[in-house]
Amino acid sequence: MKKLFLCLSLACLSLGAQAQIELKSAEKTTKDIKPELYKFTDVDRLETTPVKDQHRSGTCWAFSGVGTIENDLLTQTGKVYDLSEMWVVRNMYMMKAEKYVRMHGEGNFSEGGVCANVQTAIQKFGLMPESAYPGIMYGEKKHTHAEISKTLTGYLEVIVSNPNRKLSSAWKEGFNAILDAYFGVRPEKFTFEGKEYTPMTFLTMTGLNIDDYITVTSFTHHDLYSDFIVEIPDNWNWNKAYNVTLDEMTEAIDTAFANKYAIGWDADVSESGFRYSKGIALMPVIVGDNGDKLPKEMTINADVRQKTFDNYMTTDDHLMVLVGTAKDQEGNPFYIVKNSWDSDNVYGGYVYASRPFIQCKTISIFVNKNALTQDLKTKLNLK
Repeated sequence: MKKLFLCLSLACLSLGAQAQIELKSAEKTTKDIKPELYKFTDVDRLETTPVKDQHRSGTCWAFSGVGTIENDLLTQTGKVYDLSEMWVVRNMYMMKAEKYVRMHGEGNFSEGGVCANVQTAIQKFGLMPESAYPGIMYGEKKHTHAEISKTLTGYLEVIVSNPNRKLSSAWKEGFNAILDAYFGVRPEKFTFEGKEYTPMTFLTMTGLNIDDYITVTSFTHHDLYSDFIVEIPDNWNWNKAYNVTLDEMTEAIDTAFANKYAIGWDADVSESGFRYSKGIALMPVIVGDNGDKLPKEMTINADVRQKTFDNYMTTDDHLMVLVGTAKDQEGNPFYIVKNSWDSDNVYGGYVYASRPFIQCKTISIFVNKNALTQDLKTKLNLK
């Protein structure tokens, strides 16, 4: 028994050491990656709504969450909806401001967010089609938010500085006036396909049950199958995620596609292995020029994933939508990512991300609970 324990311990140490070597290698430049070598075959690809363009705005979280819901409505009901991301952004800005002021300016106020903010916005304010609320009232053709962000932040800085030693009763009215000026006044009613709706009756009409969506992640600094607040700056509303094993998170992604559900993907795209223009995302182990051979990729386990999160190598950079699986010419598994940076890359706005990249660089996933296996739902105490 002692010999068996020793052998197992040495094996674990060996795997850990190998992972550390690969991690150090992956930290180096990936200039030797040759995206043109890859030939992808789609395996299980969902039908999707068109790729959108967030342009010069930090609203990827809204495009990711709304895009996930659009795709789910398409595959579950057959109806194509073009939903308004700015309806979500505009409403969440007010909630974000209220929290920031309550925190005396110590919280996070920025353009960023997470997919769960989309869920909150829909629960509280309903849904709006893009045609009824495009959210661009400032003379631009595309979303351009630098001035908006600076203006809103500057306004709140004055409020939290408390020049009158007591907050006035008008600050929310003033903040809402700025939002109305840039995004547009929120309509109480609108017409869609010849019928009149409110945001709530429009939500009911779509058949979407927004309460079915959950956030799932995998980290070792919290207990398995518990829910916890993911410690990232853009999680300003302190939304919780369910913690599962790395294998279970990977399985949840695969199961979602099999059940015709998309996934909102919160990820790190600061790695040199993420090449949007080339449509590829890799976690390669660089050992020099491989010639015409595909590079070896890292072996990802829970320890490596945790280390990259703890040491800021994996950061909350960008949110997109996962819409399927694929494989390269050697049979290696990849995931199909729908981005929101327009459709001007080699795959029309999509990216092929390797399984090691997904496993290592995922912060969390936003998914309909009905996409999960019954076993995982039982472990998470989901009905």
